[in-house]
Order: sequence, then structure tokens, then C-alpha cells
Amino acid sequence: VTQTLTSTGSITVDDDASASRELRYSLHVAPAGSAGVPANFSMDQNFPNPFNSSTVIRFSLPAESPVRVEIYNIVGELVMTVADRTFEAGRHSIPFDAAELASGVYIYRLTGNAGTEGMFTDSKKLLVLR
Repeated sequence: VTQTLTSTGSITVDDDASASRELRYSLHVAPAGSAGVPANFSMDQNFPNPFNSSTVIRFSLPAESPVRVEIYNIVGELVMTVADRTFEAGRHSIPFDAAELASGVYIYRLTGNAGTEGMFTDSKKLLVLR
């Protein structure tokens, strides 16, 4: 059983004898190792999309995993590999420079190891405009 504590409130701070101010706070306490770690694998739509020369691909990992991000043209040919390495658990952003690509629709695919659940794969479209 894990519990999370959230508290909000305010405190008064005396700066000197003639002035005081109220500060508002919000405190969130979670079990060690759980803060900021996503519950599931996911991949977001790249942003901006459409784009001219560069965009960002974001994804989330619930555990450390080898990840491969590949770009395919519309007929399914591998155009380039954007990432092929192990990432820690958490949210990640990969800048993607499409300066070498012609205008058109491309598919980006993320593949990762979901541990006992097998492999995770997700694909999305991106649009390069020149």
C-alpha cells in the first residue's frame, strides 16, 4: 500500500519590523521512486506538426528500456533512425531534424521493451512542409 499526501495553505513571513507578507504553498509528497514516473508506455504526437525543418518527439517510459525511434516514408521504407539506445524511466523528448527529407508525409515508430508485457510499439504520422 502506498499513500500520497497533498497539502495546501499559507504562511506569514515577517521581513522586518514594518512589513510582512503571506506566501501560499502547495506540497505534494509521494513514495520514493514514484514521483514523475509514468504508469504506462506512451508516445505523443510530434510538435509542431506540420513542420519545416525540426520538430520534437516525446514519449514516456514506466521503466528503463532500450528504445528505437525510426522514420519511414509513406511506402514503408526506413528513412532514418532517430534514436537507438536505453532510456531511463520517465518522460523524454527527442529533437528531430528533417533537413535532409523532402516535403511529404512520414511515419515515426517507437519500439521499446515492456519487460514481462513484451514489446511496446506505437506509430504516428508527421508532415514535413518546405
